[in-house]
Amino acid sequence: MTESAEEERRSRTQRYLIMMAIRTICLILMVFVRGWWLWVVAAVAIFMPWIAVVLANHVSQRRRKPVETPHATAVTVYREPISADAWFRATTTDSTTASENPRAQGSTHE
Repeated sequence: MTESAEEERRSRTQRYLIMMAIRTICLILMVFVRGWWLWVVAAVAIFMPWIAVVLANHVSQRRRKPVETPHATAVTVYREPISADAWFRATTTDSTTASENPRAQGSTHE
């Protein structure tokens, strides 16, 4: 079972905080260690923030259900499409014919 977004966010936050705690410990250890250990601890302290951010921003892919499409019989056409000319004729009133309509002639109404 996959974890919820909230659980995943909490887990990434905990991982980030643990890595920053390790970095803090390394910064403190840099005061007390000498020799090649100093270089190891310094390298961890320098690169740990980058690693922590990369790991904290990594979101695991959740399983997604496939999209369910409706069956072909679920959608029915209730009328045929109408052309622009037929729509224009249908919007004119019965008392006004196309020859009397100024829009049909291409002129403006004065």
